[in-house]
Amino acid sequence: MLDKLKQFYDEIKTPTLFSIFVTACCYLSLMPIMSIAGISVCVLTYLLSYISAKKIKENMECVSAITDTWWKKALIFLLFIYFNLTIYGVVFLEDNGMDGFIFSPKLYIPLALIWIIPLFLGFLALVSKMISISKFEASGLPRKWKVLGGIFLMLNYGLWLYAFNPCISSPDSSVLFNQAHQMLTVPMDNWHPPFYAIVLSLMLKICDSASFIIVVQCVAFSILVVCLTDFLLKIGCRPIIAYSVYFIMGLSFNNVMQMVTLWKDIPYMISITLLTFLLAQLIMQKFDVDKLWHIKFILAMVFTSLFRQNGIMPTMAVSLFIIGITLIKKKYKFLISIACFVAIVLLIKGPVYSFYKVESKPGLKYLALANDILGTYYEGESSSEDVLIMVNKITDNDPDNFAYNPYYTKYSATALDSYSVPEFLKIYLDTFINHPRSMFIQIMRRNSVLWSIIKPAKEIASCVNYLGEMHVERCVYQYPKRVPNVFTDLFRKSTTGLTSNALVFIFAWRTAIYTLFLLGILLFAFIKKKVLSIIVFLPAIFNAISLYIASGWTDYRYYWPIAVMAIFIIPFMMIYFQTDNH
Repeated sequence: MLDKLKQFYDEIKTPTLFSIFVTACCYLSLMPIMSIAGISVCVLTYLLSYISAKKIKENMECVSAITDTWWKKALIFLLFIYFNLTIYGVVFLEDNGMDGFIFSPKLYIPLALIWIIPLFLGFLALVSKMISISKFEASGLPRKWKVLGGIFLMLNYGLWLYAFNPCISSPDSSVLFNQAHQMLTVPMDNWHPPFYAIVLSLMLKICDSASFIIVVQCVAFSILVVCLTDFLLKIGCRPIIAYSVYFIMGLSFNNVMQMVTLWKDIPYMISITLLTFLLAQLIMQKFDVDKLWHIKFILAMVFTSLFRQNGIMPTMAVSLFIIGITLIKKKYKFLISIACFVAIVLLIKGPVYSFYKVESKPGLKYLALANDILGTYYEGESSSEDVLIMVNKITDNDPDNFAYNPYYTKYSATALDSYSVPEFLKIYLDTFINHPRSMFIQIMRRNSVLWSIIKPAKEIASCVNYLGEMHVERCVYQYPKRVPNVFTDLFRKSTTGLTSNALVFIFAWRTAIYTLFLLGILLFAFIKKKVLSIIVFLPAIFNAISLYIASGWTDYRYYWPIAVMAIFIIPFMMIYFQTDNH
């Protein structure tokens, strides 16, 4: 296929006219979704399409160099399908808000391929050039710059905390704070991670203040950002790239906003990013690490698996990969670390949770998947008797008046308590087999933040530019209300203005672009046979997989850790490709 395309483009005598033609096709195919994509995003897409078409011969030569075997071509084809979904997949959703059709809707996909193919080739060429950037002289940050870098971050976080005192909080924050204050007095359910509530209760014994919790997580993240920057410089990353990681990760307005928010997602993000960092150290040092690394690794694994319900999947993937490599390399001390991690998690989920009176809600694990089944019913698909029974349980026997939303699961967590896991999975798989297209669309809808650059028209963009205060418990515990100051209104106006820009929105409040680049670099890791580097991607990949399985809400905070990890993984892999570590 590539050879035929290359022959076709070789015969093009007027590349400028061809580029204009491709850009025109891009313009026509984006017209129906221009209202939801935004003018700035569309203009950038036109520009990139024109440049990609102009350089298509050069880009095809670059791609041809890495397609010498069938399996490489297969991987590139799979990435091409995903690239299509990310760039233009929103048109496959029935509630995509498309209007302004000039032609039949069926013509828009082949019309889009005319500019998406050159754009994809340009994307592959860009990734190829990124991983070919030569290493810089290794340096690292001087001690004083590490301290100053951390202080600078803390000053910025402190200013935001002053603006949105005592912290940014939501109903989830209130529930967790309430659980933390009532620890050991009333039973605690596992709707939210009990481990986080326990940690909160212990920290509140030190200082009963929401702001104290924020300061602790900001200090932890500041140290992590400085360590990541120092590590990148030490392995030969160009200073401008390493410092960009520092500023983007530590100072971008969306990240700072999260850091002064009281959510379980913040310590989870810190933990899983630390885990990714430790895995990068592991492969750079060829599995020759000291005891301190093992201690940090065990803690990162424990925190990642317990701070969020979906954290167990990334840690399981990392554990299995390390066990496999350990058996090959015969470095059995890593098995001890894995065993310690498993033992600590079992200890906490067993005796510790029992001591704190944690009660399990079995229906929680079905929330997102059951919403997929519910979607087939409300789309008019034929439903089996088992599905109808489930729909009635979910809707309290009133499906006609139930406000179903594919982007926001909102039925009772106890509605499906009577279903065993095998029983539920049988119904789910049967429904998927009978209605694969409808089920696929439901899954993609509730995870649209992860894969679609363009926000679907009916997606509920929850936790985006959220600056609220929801300390319901302040009336009980006398927590102070927010006292607005000059920075409160200033920051609110600036973040609202930035968020309203469609182009900024893509990078600040969606993870699709980061996921795409992670998959692009992972593709080259396979092609270049940098097999060990796969371990660095595991936390991000399996975090994403766990969200596909279990996320029932399009809250940005659930997907945010993937973007943060990507900001580190991308420059790290640019250096790793230049090493001889195989």
